[in-house]
Amino acid sequence: MKIEEVIKEKRKEKGLTQEELAQQLFISRQLISKWENKKSYPDLQQLIKLSDIFNISLDELMRGDQKMTKKLTMSLKNKRLFQLTIGILAIITLFFAYSNWSQQIVELTAKDLEIVSILEIPTAEIEVLNEYTGEKELVPQDASYLIEYKVKKPLTTILTGEYFGYLETDPNNLYVDVRGRKSLFNTKKVQEILVPVTNINDLASLDYSSTPPNNRGKNIRILKPSKINVEKPVEDQSWLWIDKKELE
Repeated sequence: MKIEEVIKEKRKEKGLTQEELAQQLFISRQLISKWENKKSYPDLQQLIKLSDIFNISLDELMRGDQKMTKKLTMSLKNKRLFQLTIGILAIITLFFAYSNWSQQIVELTAKDLEIVSILEIPTAEIEVLNEYTGEKELVPQDASYLIEYKVKKPLTTILTGEYFGYLETDPNNLYVDVRGRKSLFNTKKVQEILVPVTNINDLASLDYSSTPPNNRGKNIRILKPSKINVEKPVEDQSWLWIDKKELE
């Protein structure tokens, strides 16, 4: 028995007019008439409602109508293919969106970083010969610092964290370069920056008219790379990270 015959027969068994069945399905009476006259077919949702109203299975409702079954099968396949295509496009879009977002550089301030530990590694004072002056110079006791830290800023991971250096014209500060990038996977891994002492072997090749550079008694500041301007003092283009009092 074809589906239009099943619908008509089961409707009458239930004592329903076309109008009454249409009301239960929230459709027009004309659509019921088209089904029963083989001018159109119910969709999947309508078939499910019909099986509930007639208290029969979908298999029983559609068993004798191969054309309807084929049409419904193709409709389901097309729907699944459409959903799969949309899913793949959504994944590709998210991938490229995340790739672009994760390339964003983040300048990190002292508030964005949590210092885990500061290890001071002292050096003894040493006497070296300055080849330019021919005189011996005393290099006072110095120290290198191994700084361990974590990133506190949400959705950010470290891109670069390294010692930048000092300026002979700036006796009060040492500078580090700490930048991050956007990431969903901030593991809060402990990072390290080593602030080294001046290489003793380099002192003889430099003409120091005063005391050679020394890390002690200096602040450690974080550079603002996007704000660097040769016409301004570097100190004005950086954030104070570790006060020299914390290193004493």
